[in-house]
Amino acid sequence: MTNAASPFALGLTQDQVNRMTAIATNRREWSRKTFGDVGPVGPLEHLAEEAVEAKNAPTNPEEYADCTFLIWDALERQNSFTVDQFIDAIVRGHLILQ
Repeated sequence: MTNAASPFALGLTQDQVNRMTAIATNRREWSRKTFGDVGPVGPLEHLAEEAVEAKNAPTNPEEYADCTFLIWDALERQNSFTVDQFIDAIVRGHLILQ
């Protein structure tokens, strides 16, 4: 990851990065154990349903969490790019929008 593509460029603290990393690791292990080695399409289809729920309950943080988990799950189940490339894309996209 380049310096420009850092989670800190998004205003995240080290503690927030550490917490998200721990959550992602725990969730990844649970997902693999629960659903097995499947591709990204299932989580993406489920994401569409969860996005509607988030739209209908925009003040409910759990709905956003559900969407985030499904994005992570799909990301980890595809083989086209790495997680680091995804993080770089997030930061680049954010910087472009600014």
